[in-house]
Amino acid sequence: MDRSKKNRKPKKKRERGYRKRSNAYLQNINPAEEVRILIQKSLKEDTTYIDTPFGDILINDGMVLHLIRSKNFLLEFASGDELNKERDALEHLVYFEKVNDKYPNEPYIKHGIALGYESLKEKEKYQAAVKKNFNQYKWEYPNIDIEYIKLMFYLKEQDIASSLVGAELNLHKIYPKIKAFDEETVIEFYTILIDIFRYRKDLETAKKCAEIVGCLDVKQGNFLETILEFAENPWKKIRYLFLILLAFIAFLAIVIWVGWGIIQFFQWIF
Repeated sequence: MDRSKKNRKPKKKRERGYRKRSNAYLQNINPAEEVRILIQKSLKEDTTYIDTPFGDILINDGMVLHLIRSKNFLLEFASGDELNKERDALEHLVYFEKVNDKYPNEPYIKHGIALGYESLKEKEKYQAAVKKNFNQYKWEYPNIDIEYIKLMFYLKEQDIASSLVGAELNLHKIYPKIKAFDEETVIEFYTILIDIFRYRKDLETAKKCAEIVGCLDVKQGNFLETILEFAENPWKKIRYLFLILLAFIAFLAIVIWVGWGIIQFFQWIF
């Protein structure tokens, strides 16, 4: 990428699999002021970057809210304290369906509805919503694309999922209008790409994607790298499973031996 790294710092790896929230969430301010900060704060000031095999990717943890198209919805969403409100799956769905009537062209809301159906195990509604969202916002809103590709894998339509990914694998080239991406989106995007390149039997590219995930989430990155090692060397997986089986048998033998010893002890006493 032809992006200057001046005034930006590289992203540090994190050990735990949680998503860090933007600074605006952590300040003791009222919701209206929080909205103002989220909209006006400089991307240059709050953006870090990761150096990947496909070029730099800019990271900004507030980008999920920056991508909300309707500023009126963003203002209503944050100033109503919706950011910090806890809901169960049904309440989540009811809320997004309600605001969808008011803001019918907001992809953030459409995606929220699809996830609500998924959480409630409304399988047919979830799949229909994901497909409709993709047809309407294809390659405009990353989370909608990711959800669609996941669905294609779930439906065993790997050819369709694979056909959606071309030679360009840098998020900025795929979504040129988006200035930066939040960590969770980057992790999910390159995790699903691993599935695609495993399907194509291109393990080298899959490893590069796992490297990117590891830059943001060390544990998940290590887990994905292990899966790819097993895919590359099936005998390694067999040896690993065999060792687990031996360990289980040894543990079971110890339990039986201890149990038998306890029985013998009580028989001797009585």
